[in-house]
Amino acid sequence: MIKLIHQLLQWAPELKGKFFLAAVFKVIETMFMGAPYVFIFLTLNDLFAGSLSIKKVVFYTSGMAFCFLFQGIFSYLFSRTVWPAANYMVKKLRILVGEHLRKLSMGYFSEKTTGSLHTLVADEMALIQAIIYRAFPDFIVAVTFAVLTPLFLLFIDWRLTLVTVAAFPAAVLFLLWQKNVLAQGLKKRSDSLAVLNSEIIEYIHGMEVLKAFRQTGQQFTKFNTTLEKFR
Repeated sequence: MIKLIHQLLQWAPELKGKFFLAAVFKVIETMFMGAPYVFIFLTLNDLFAGSLSIKKVVFYTSGMAFCFLFQGIFSYLFSRTVWPAANYMVKKLRILVGEHLRKLSMGYFSEKTTGSLHTLVADEMALIQAIIYRAFPDFIVAVTFAVLTPLFLLFIDWRLTLVTVAAFPAAVLFLLWQKNVLAQGLKKRSDSLAVLNSEIIEYIHGMEVLKAFRQTGQQFTKFNTTLEKFR
């Protein structure tokens, strides 16, 4: 994820400040997201120790309410920062792709279908946008929790921290394997989507001819097959 964001920012370096600010907002939001579990632990700890008083209940409840409030505030600040950045990024990438396509030879366009070009300019850009405002914050939350959870468990019992950290190597290996599988799946999805877009364009543009020669059923069967393959 870090590598991908770094690559995107090479095309729009003016967004570095906004991405850094968005990351800070998400880290703070994640900390407030996890903080209520600390209050729950303190409440249960005092309950089992027999030292839970009304004053402590009010304090713990107020603390949780405070965390939920500020989690919402920083979630709002993150959204207000990352959404415009994602929209601007996609807009700039589409302009850059358009300028690049304008400079290509006619031979390139004879080899590419209209559907594949539509997939590049429209669908793939939408995927980049989704990565910025969905995968990017999920990544920050995962990293923040991975750092804070062992520290919190260390406060409870160092053995819990040891068990948690011991699972990290297996998680990293699984992540690397999953990354490879995901890359292959995304490549297949992209290729299938290009074929689907070509079929949609051909089906709609050729509807007048198909109706004239009564071939709508045959062409629809081909179109439906492509949809099933993409699904």
